[in-house]
Amino acid sequence: MSRAKYSAKDRLKFHLALSNAPDLSIPVYSSEHRVPTGTLYRWRKEARDAPATVAATVLEAAITEAAAEAGPEEDTSGQVRLLLDRNVALESQVMRLRDQREIIREATRSCLAALEPGMPRLTEVRADTTGKCAEVAHTIWSDWHIGEKVRGADTNGLGKFNWDICQARMDTLFLKTQLLLDFHRKYAKIEDLYINVLGDIWTGEGIFHKQAHRIDLTLRRQFHLGVRRVSELVRDLACEVERVHVHLVPGNHDQPLGHRGDLADDASLIGYDQIEHELSGIPNVDIQTWESSIAEYQDAAGKWILAAHGNQFKTTLRVPMYGYGRWVGEQMEHFGRHFNCSMIGHWHSPTVARRERCWMFVNGCLPGPTEYSHKMGRGGTPGQWLFAHADGVESPAWMRNIDVTVGAPPPDRAAEAA
Repeated sequence: MSRAKYSAKDRLKFHLALSNAPDLSIPVYSSEHRVPTGTLYRWRKEARDAPATVAATVLEAAITEAAAEAGPEEDTSGQVRLLLDRNVALESQVMRLRDQREIIREATRSCLAALEPGMPRLTEVRADTTGKCAEVAHTIWSDWHIGEKVRGADTNGLGKFNWDICQARMDTLFLKTQLLLDFHRKYAKIEDLYINVLGDIWTGEGIFHKQAHRIDLTLRRQFHLGVRRVSELVRDLACEVERVHVHLVPGNHDQPLGHRGDLADDASLIGYDQIEHELSGIPNVDIQTWESSIAEYQDAAGKWILAAHGNQFKTTLRVPMYGYGRWVGEQMEHFGRHFNCSMIGHWHSPTVARRERCWMFVNGCLPGPTEYSHKMGRGGTPGQWLFAHADGVESPAWMRNIDVTVGAPPPDRAAEAA
């Protein structure tokens, strides 16, 4: 059966079967209906990413196709009524899930409001800055995948990852960020640091088949430890600069039941609420959570920033820049402004490029090569971006992809470098 013969009815029939049986076996359905498994997996992914949009699109196509196939004397009103009733039921299901998400978040906020503010400020902020040019620093934190387990055998020895390695790399990230800020403060005044948390801090559960065998922390432990470590790192960096601005964006792994839950971004938003509570007692830290999954703001240097997790677009030949550039152009048209800088995670491959006077950053990750990236032909580089720019200067003043696999200097040498 050629691909051209797959009709909207075939697709609709599959979506109806999937809605009635979320754990539907793709191979079994493929053999019964003679549709390749690759096509079925693609249809299922589309339905999970945007269930309401896909349902409406498939429904409209099926109605149009049914009317075209029917002769002028054939009555299709019964089929149309059935499809419309099914669409109403799907829309009601989506609304119930959204209401459930809001109830969960409201309960979490109420519990946090009853608690005392979280972490206290450690020490006074270092100040120095007389007579130096002003720069604004940005760092990108994404794809830490706390709780993920990667064995060397799964990547042909290219890398491994677990909770202990994750903690060591987070410590390295902080120490190198601190050293780089100290170094550049020798000739520039850096009073503002923007921490862009772009999702997938937790690796989740049930995101893909057999993920239970590839994690070493339960979802509850992932969130407990992740909230604590992110809050500690932000608190410590708040001692380095006058003002810290944290922007929190959800990712695709931050879901409580994986894609099957259809509660997109629930877990990340709940975790972000807890991070905001933990840092509420630190006066020079302000936090903003972007529930829309796309952040757009103007920083202290007057630059317009666009930030997202990075799963909002498709690529060509697995190279993110192909789809990334088009997506940035679409967002400029949508928001009606020019962005000086854009940043995403998701692709685990640190890259930087310039298009239409916009600097586009793709962040790395903490795990490095995984079984998935190895199969897909992508490396997955353990690193996170840190860069800065100044008002009136179009290009970044400096940029550095921090390699978190190489240890930072010990405390005594770090003190000498300062």
